[in-house]
Amino acid sequence: MSISGIASTALSSLLTATQSAQTGQGNLQQIQSEFQQLGQDLQAGNLTQAQQDYATLSQNSPNAQSATTAATTSANSSNPIAQAFAALSQDLQNGNVSGAQQD
Repeated sequence: MSISGIASTALSSLLTATQSAQTGQGNLQQIQSEFQQLGQDLQAGNLTQAQQDYATLSQNSPNAQSATTAATTSANSSNPIAQAFAALSQDLQNGNVSGAQQD
């Protein structure tokens, strides 16, 4: 392969990595915003909106969804974040606003 071919391949890889990092940064900011909205709605005692916020957060964050699933299927999960998401999910599903606020 020629020098220009190698340089072109390296540049293409660098651009792809940069785009992936920017996409990840945007997703992180969106998830952070959704999580803050969930907290605000829980503090206000708005159960319906908090349930919608949680659903949106779970759809947009595979980690939140998998953490909830993992904790739900394994009662002895040692991951405290997974346990917290599972408890939050249960309390929101059950309509337990005070429990969800504590979670």
